[in-house]
Amino acid sequence: MNPVQANILGNLTKTISVDSSDIDTILAKYFISHYYEAKDFNIYTIAEKCNVSRSSIRRYCQRIGFENFFNLKKAMIENNSKGDIVTDSAYRKNLTSEILAIIRELDNRMNTDEVGKISKRIKSCSNFYILAENTENNVSKEFQIDLARCGKIVFPITTKTQFLKIKESFQKTDLIFSISVTGKYAEKIGDYVHSCPSKSILITCNRLKEFTNKFTYVYFMSHVDQTANAQIYREFGVPYFLAILANNYRNLFLNPTDK
Repeated sequence: MNPVQANILGNLTKTISVDSSDIDTILAKYFISHYYEAKDFNIYTIAEKCNVSRSSIRRYCQRIGFENFFNLKKAMIENNSKGDIVTDSAYRKNLTSEILAIIRELDNRMNTDEVGKISKRIKSCSNFYILAENTENNVSKEFQIDLARCGKIVFPITTKTQFLKIKESFQKTDLIFSISVTGKYAEKIGDYVHSCPSKSILITCNRLKEFTNKFTYVYFMSHVDQTANAQIYREFGVPYFLAILANNYRNLFLNPTDK
């Protein structure tokens, strides 16, 4: 599954609740059930079948990150691959190989004093913000809990709208921690982050050089561009990275005199 398709489906599933009468749930169920029929989507037909107004559909599209219904439809059409059939044994073999390769490289790349430097920046900042879209934000939940256990409050920001709403309140002593596996979200908000007085950190698989001009510190998860393998990095690489960082921060919390 490509990153865009994963993001679309991820945003749709997050709006589903047990309340079958909830408009978000009704629309999410329709879009997921008819995902591969997106080329035939018509806002009038969907409004009638779901018994909702067209304005409700437009607002829903905006809530899941699209400017309008047309943009959601276009994205679904352009990212509608069902994938290929892969035998269980072949899938297990490939997945195991990929995970081990990711962990080995990350273990090597994190075997430096940079992990400790990140922890100290997090500990010393006035306000710590995690800037990530919904998919990456979910991955960081455990990390947020680990920091809370050490008394550090995390302010999650998942949309550009949320970011712009509080942009003027950022201080020099704050820290913005951005997670953008594919780099697409980082490209969207990079200029806004750069304009803030706060220090910023970016974690990504995309080795786009311009990131170093927009974020104070950039940590690439691989020595080569891995955007094509974003899903596996999101599911295994990022949690591994954050687990190592959380452990280092916990040690700093338990032994604050350790320099």
